[in-house]
This record gives sequence, structure tokens and C-alpha cells, in this order.
Amino acid sequence: MDACTGDCATAVYFDRLGAAYDGYRPPDPQLTATEIDLVLAATDHRPGHAADLMCGPGRHTLELAARGWTVTGVDRIEPSLATLRDRARAAGVDGRVHTVHGDVAATELPAAAYRLVLLLGNSFGFAADRPASLALLRRAAASLAPGGAVALEVFDRDRAPRPARKEHRLPGGGLTKTISWDAATETEHVYAVITLAEAEVRTCYRQFLPGAASVADLARAAGLTALRLPIWPSADAALYLLRAPAGAR
Repeated sequence: MDACTGDCATAVYFDRLGAAYDGYRPPDPQLTATEIDLVLAATDHRPGHAADLMCGPGRHTLELAARGWTVTGVDRIEPSLATLRDRARAAGVDGRVHTVHGDVAATELPAAAYRLVLLLGNSFGFAADRPASLALLRRAAASLAPGGAVALEVFDRDRAPRPARKEHRLPGGGLTKTISWDAATETEHVYAVITLAEAEVRTCYRQFLPGAASVADLARAAGLTALRLPIWPSADAALYLLRAPAGAR
């Protein structure tokens, strides 16, 4: 497969995927609770302000809000944010959940505002390459209060090599991905076809999937210290806590 080039319908693809997200990745409340348990056990149990970047329909946002945190969810897909707001109201936590519609690469985050920033579910990979990923990490780091942390989940190719082809069922259709790997740049090139009742959308995109050494390098460049959690429930992913210095930045 060729690298991702040309005029691709990427925005339309992710909008369609976002609208069908629960079919792509059905909610698993126990998994979500376990993930947040592990993140908080390694950081700070006390509720505070957090940001969930590329939050989607906000399963982690809602879990933190249920535990007393005030959470800002940022995502480029408005239908996903609408789902998050609806679920927050249904759960009685809408007063602690705020949403921002926008691309995290361009959305301004308040300085030194958050004790915790979430980049889970391979959200970090969609920055597409090392320079863009570092820019995103620096943006997240600047939003941390002293001693705060970024919880960063990335696919772990050493733990579970990625298949060359993946298929997912969606409500009223399906999703097929054909994947090639560039080890030199730690980048996946993905050709994706999403088929729903009303349309078929084809696109290609890149995912930057850094290994442990690259995560540590990126963290240092952003002024953070990386620690990999020894336990994480996803079979194909790893979780890193990237801590800001405790003193004034």
C-alpha cells in the first residue's frame, strides 16, 4: 500500500466514525473504571480539574466526573461531543463536564490549569508524525499545573504486533483498515473504508506509534518525565505517565 497522500476524505471519515463510535468500540464501563483506577493510583486521587483530549463520546471524561473531577473534553467531532453532553446530563454530572469543539492541534488550552490531562485510546497517535506529536505534547504540558501529569496511551507493537488488515462491524455497515508499518519513522499508514447505509467513505491517514525510547525522548523535550505503568488492561497498548515538575514551571 502506498503512503497516505492525495486528497483524502479524512474529515468526513472521522465524522462518520464518530457518529457510529459505540458500534466501533462498544462501551465497557468496567474497563473504563479500571483504566481510571490505574491512572489515579499512579497520580493523585484528589478530584481537581482535568482535560480529556480527543475525548470522543467521553467515557473517561464521564468516569472522572463521576468521581468528583471537573473535566473539559476536547474533540473535533461534534456528534461525539453531543453524545458526551447527553450522557453527562443523564448521569447527573453535566455541571462538571465541559466540551470544546475543535482540533487539539489548534485549540488553545489554559496555562497551568489541569492536574491531569488524558491522551488515551491512541489519541496521541493521530498527531501523525514526531514533530506534530511533540507540538501536541508541549501544548498539553503547558496546560499542566505544577506536579500535574499527562496520561498517555500508545499502541505497543512489541507487546502485540499490529495486523495488516482489520475489520470492524458498525451499525448498518462496517469498517475495513489496511495497514502498513514504517519502522524508521514509527508510523502506520492506514487505508480505511467505512461503509454505512447511506454512503461509503474511503480515506488514508497516518498514526505515529512511538516506542518506549521515543516516548521518553518526547517527554524530555516537552519538559516532562516519563514513567511507564507496569500494568495496563489493553492487550495492545501501554500507558505512560508524563509528569510536570512539582515547582513553578
